Amino acid sequence: MIQWLSERLEFDFKDLWGSENSEGDIKKFYKNGHMMWTQPKEAPPVLRKQSLAFMCLKDNENNDVGTFIPELYELAKVGGTIAQQERDAWLKQHPGATPEDYRDQPFFNTLHKVENEKIREKTPFELSVLNVVYNDEGVRKKAAAAARKIEAHMTKEYLYRIKNNQFLPPYVAKFQIESDYLKNLDKIGLKAVRPRDVDLNLPNPGEKTPLLERAMHYGAQRMALISTMLLAVGVFVASGSIATGLFAALGVVLAEWCGKEFGMFGAAESVLRSLSHFSAQFRWGEKISLKKTLKTAVLFTALAFATYGVVTGAWIGIMSLPWWSTTGTGFSAVAMNVMQHGLAALVSGVAGVTTFMGGLESVVFFWGFGIWHKQIDFTKEQCLEIPSEEKHLLEKLAKLEQKYNKNQNRLDILKKRSQDQAPDISANSSRTTNSLGELPEQVSNTPPQDLIDNHQEERRRIGSRL
Repeated sequence: MIQWLSERLEFDFKDLWGSENSEGDIKKFYKNGHMMWTQPKEAPPVLRKQSLAFMCLKDNENNDVGTFIPELYELAKVGGTIAQQERDAWLKQHPGATPEDYRDQPFFNTLHKVENEKIREKTPFELSVLNVVYNDEGVRKKAAAAARKIEAHMTKEYLYRIKNNQFLPPYVAKFQIESDYLKNLDKIGLKAVRPRDVDLNLPNPGEKTPLLERAMHYGAQRMALISTMLLAVGVFVASGSIATGLFAALGVVLAEWCGKEFGMFGAAESVLRSLSHFSAQFRWGEKISLKKTLKTAVLFTALAFATYGVVTGAWIGIMSLPWWSTTGTGFSAVAMNVMQHGLAALVSGVAGVTTFMGGLESVVFFWGFGIWHKQIDFTKEQCLEIPSEEKHLLEKLAKLEQKYNKNQNRLDILKKRSQDQAPDISANSSRTTNSLGELPEQVSNTPPQDLIDNHQEERRRIGSRL
């Protein structure tokens, strides 16, 4: 029996503490805990998930036109896209630049379009419509590819703003896009379908972390650690013995710490997105909507009452725990009282913040939140036509046909010349050579096969996408 057990047991207790050549589990646990306290930028999670809503646009003939992103529209309205900010920075650096220099800049084609042989600046609505067709009712691979294009475009925009210490645009839920922005879309011959959303995975920490983000995210994570440790101390005190208290406290840390870390990080993320409404770029609108103001007031009042109830309940619950008796604990009454009120304040505060932000997310997602009228006035928009992918491919095919016909005409001319010169060459009984002793080069009577193959392959490729 002993031999059977010895063959199946690995006596690796020494790995708990480690040796000179390797770190043990206890040392790693202490080192990681110390790192998360002293270097919170290295604390989890490693990704910030941002939900991004969008709607697909179709014309009256049910052809796909593009994808409207409301948060990109909010950025375009205030000149906050990457191209708009690069343009503003370039104009400040080159006050005496000529129109030709301006047209040569990489942001020019993004911000302008040619209409009736005149160049005009794109409207915020045009800048917020990506030439991407997302249709999850068809081929899944195409829908996944379209989603990746949307994610790539908006991830680039968001990382640029984070790097430059700028607020992200206010969150817009997919169920609010049409009612808040696109009610009058039919005035330009379009309609909105398929409200969808994707998750943007932003690196954490970013290339450059703003002060407010550090204060919100990593301060919240430290609060999670503090609340976990206070709870563990409370359990240790209430256990009645050192051995039982140590195991109970360790169990609390293992069960609560990680969950509180991610929970507080998510709450901080919600607070940051909500603060965007009060930032300098997004706090003001053009008109106040009486309907949205009334709805927001009612929902906000209900949410405030719910938060107050949760905070009060958490405070009473912590204060009434039987742990706070000083009998046999070795703690003074003053120390126990401070610990009691500190834990009650921290737990009730965290409960209040998470309840309010969680409720706010639900309200924004299903009902909307705010006071400003954001409907796009399409009578002022000049974007009466947004080129669809199908039209773009047809135009490309037409240019390809034109190029092919032009090359074919040139080949016909060369063929005719070669036929006209053929009798003169055949009349000589001997093959003439030039001064270098080389045979004269003759023109081929047939068009190059590679040109024909390339043209046919291009036609098949474009035809398969139509």
